This record gives sequence, structure tokens and C-alpha cells, in this order.
Amino acid sequence: HFDLRVLLDGPEDLVVSGQSGMLGVAVDPDFADNRFIYIYLASNRAGATDNRIRRFVVNGDATGVTEDRDILTGITWGTNGTHSGGRIRFGPDGNLWVTTGDTRSATVPQDRTVLGGKVLRVTRDGAPAPGNPPATGGARPEIVFTGVRNPQGLAFRPGIGDVFICEHGPNVDDEVTRVVIGGNGGWNPDDGNGRYIGYE
Repeated sequence: HFDLRVLLDGPEDLVVSGQSGMLGVAVDPDFADNRFIYIYLASNRAGATDNRIRRFVVNGDATGVTEDRDILTGITWGTNGTHSGGRIRFGPDGNLWVTTGDTRSATVPQDRTVLGGKVLRVTRDGAPAPGNPPATGGARPEIVFTGVRNPQGLAFRPGIGDVFICEHGPNVDDEVTRVVIGGNGGWNPDDGNGRYIGYE
């Protein structure tokens, strides 16, 4: 057991705004050997704010960390931190699954060149996981599922491994959706002119 506040002492670049901040925590399945924990957070480390996944190595007595490494950066961040998603979990396939929010942007959920409004799957080093869909036309290779709004729940069916997300709907209509590799959840709040219509 460890206290994240003591363990991470910040971190100094953490941005807490609106619906963003430190949103997801995952412990590596091989923690006893590698001491890895992963955090999904909003950061201004790069000079501009983004959401990112950082890997830390916990020291032996769980009082601090000996490594602080960004493994995936550039996850879309919206004005005031709106709709950041942020659930991270290791799946039965041994990869890290990530939910990201649409940042209340009309075009983000269906744009495969950006990481917002998606479900991602990466290795423990942040590389695209083997078996992800082909990254054609500038698509990001980390993306396995497109077209989601603000998923903050992620679960795997025991014994089978089916992946499900739970996402917040507009005012009502929250959804539980089965993730199909290469699939699309259908969320497209663009009015055709780049305006977000997700609350109508």
C-alpha cells in the first residue's frame, strides 16, 4: 500500500482544471518485479497543457519514486479541462487500455489523427500494442476504438476478456459500450460546420 500524495509529491507540472487533473491510476501486473505504476494526468510539462500517461518506479519502502517517465503524451486537452476521459487499466492481454474524452470538440471524436474521444491500447512502454488497427491516412497507431464522448469506466469480462467502457452522455443517456477493435462508438457532435452540438 502507498499514499500517492506522498509518493509523487505533486507532481509539479500537474494541471487541475475543470474535469481534468490526475484521473487514472494503474498498477503494473508485474509490480512485484518492476515496481511500475501509471498515472493519467493533465500536465504542462511540455509548455502547453495536454493529457498524458506517466510511468513511475516506486522505491522499495513505497515512500517515493526513482523514475518519472512520460510514456504517452499529446492526448487531447480541452479548454478548462473539459471531457478528459482518463481511465487506465491493464487488460488480460497484458496491454494498457486508456479512455480519452472528446474535450467538447466537434471534430475530435471522429478524427483518427488525434487521441481524444478514443479508446487506446499501448504497451507498458507506451508503444502501440501489437494487433492495433493499421494506422493509415495519418491515423494514430495507439487507437483501437473511435467516436466516444467522455468514457471514465473501463472493464474486462472475466474469463472472456471482452472490453466495455462506460461513458457520460449529454445530460442523460450514459452508455455502456462494448469495444470492438477497429470499431466506432458513433459519437459525432459536429453540426457540419465544426460546432459542438453534443447537448442538443
